[in-house]
Amino acid sequence: MATKEVKIIKPTVANANNNLIRMAAYCRVSTDSEDQVNSFMAQVAYYSDYIDSHDNMTLVDIYADEGITGTSVNKRTDFKRLIKDCQNRKIDRVIVKSVQRFARNSLECIETVRLLSECGVSVYFETDNIDTKSMNNEMFLYIKSAFAQGESLSASKRVSTSIRMRMQDGTYITSHAPYGYILENGTLVINEAEAIIVRQIFDWYLSGVGINCITARLKETDSDLWNAPRVRYILTNEKYIGDALLQKTFTPAQLPLRNRPNRGELDMYYAEGTHEAIISKEVFEKVKQLLEERGETHGHKNRDPITYPVPFRCRHCGWKFRSKQFKTERLWVCSRKGTAGQECETRSYSDRELDDAFVRMYNILRQNEKVLIDDTISQLVFLRNKLTAGNREIAEIDAENTRIAMSAVVAEGSEFTDKLEISQDVIDAAAAQGGKVTELYGVKTGGADNGYVMKISASGSQGTIVMMVGVDANKAITGISVVSHAETSGIGTKVVGNEPNAAGVPVLDQFIGMSGAGSLVVGKNITAVSGATVSTKGINMGANAALAVAEVLG
Repeated sequence: MATKEVKIIKPTVANANNNLIRMAAYCRVSTDSEDQVNSFMAQVAYYSDYIDSHDNMTLVDIYADEGITGTSVNKRTDFKRLIKDCQNRKIDRVIVKSVQRFARNSLECIETVRLLSECGVSVYFETDNIDTKSMNNEMFLYIKSAFAQGESLSASKRVSTSIRMRMQDGTYITSHAPYGYILENGTLVINEAEAIIVRQIFDWYLSGVGINCITARLKETDSDLWNAPRVRYILTNEKYIGDALLQKTFTPAQLPLRNRPNRGELDMYYAEGTHEAIISKEVFEKVKQLLEERGETHGHKNRDPITYPVPFRCRHCGWKFRSKQFKTERLWVCSRKGTAGQECETRSYSDRELDDAFVRMYNILRQNEKVLIDDTISQLVFLRNKLTAGNREIAEIDAENTRIAMSAVVAEGSEFTDKLEISQDVIDAAAAQGGKVTELYGVKTGGADNGYVMKISASGSQGTIVMMVGVDANKAITGISVVSHAETSGIGTKVVGNEPNAAGVPVLDQFIGMSGAGSLVVGKNITAVSGATVSTKGINMGANAALAVAEVLG
């Protein structure tokens, strides 16, 4: 058998000068104003010199946040600006001194690195010598970020302890001035112009004017400043009699480091005569008594103070529940119900019903505590090992599924553009219909533009349904194909598998030709699969989201 000739095609490397790497640097600087300027300027000079020393690099910007805010991404405005610029394809590579400077929360660190990787952006941690561009295992980065997280928690605990000690010995200096005061050298000083309004609020309330009426009067002068909770806060704030109740809130020594009300978890400290009073103690006590008599101390009359620290969601549509006061009873309703253009079949629940449900679930969990914990730990270890070893394979499978799904929702022979930028308007339009856009492509048929294909996720009965939806130039759906899901076998899978609905029509096919964002409603113009209404609604949300995106794109 003759040997076949194989031609080797050498890789080509573009001219570095024509393909500059767009660099960004991220740093955190001291909270002290003078030190902050000096630190920032030093780091600007360092990173500028570093990037100038490489002919193939150009500096986009240097992003800097104040010192001890690394425990949460939400507190770092410039960090969020960096992420947004990366998503907008303005940056190719980010350099940062260390993992500790980048994030002190291991989960956010890994999630952020993965997010940037999806945007084609690599991160180089200089001190740790970690480069995500060449990194083939996340475990080392996870360990580094876990150590940084531990250091952050220790620092937070030290700061909290220091503040608490200063509260106890009376040396704590407030950092915030309530309405009616200004802060001068750590002391509250009366702002007479605002103090007049504070005194007026107390006088009105003692004369029989309710909180809502007071709010309405104040809104006539400044509608943006005043609302009922703000008025109530003034009427109950001891600072207006010259005293200070310290440790009203606290930050737990575990992630997430979120400030929360002190409901007896820690000592409070009441300091008398810390500053000049606006209201006499006699007036304040009268108002306090009247608030209690009217049941307005906490903003709602006759409300049972039941709270739920974790928001719970509707099992039909996935929206959060919110509370409403009906006469003497508080009810919890799906926030989708009553929203313009939205519907939900879920009934309302009373505080008592929810309380009983939580108690029952708690008892069940306690009875099976050891079995559940042991099984969960085993599953987590298994998943961690599997994900670490198979990230590349999973990515390749997902990419192939996406390609197959894309081809299934457009006309035969159609071609696709490269991945398009997803603007904030697109994100907002999809979210308004209950969906999330993760990928967006243009469609060409016969060489002419013919709409879009987008990967959209929406809530199903058991988890997220990820689907590809095609929309033509006339803003009508050309097809829906499911990429991944977690729906119940034999029920929800009938929907994602495009089996016939109650009307005998393949459930996904009925969306073809439909148009008008928000107009698709299960039970009206969309027929559900019997026993799988929630799964059908998940597809429906994705379809409405796609149509909303198409309207934005034009």
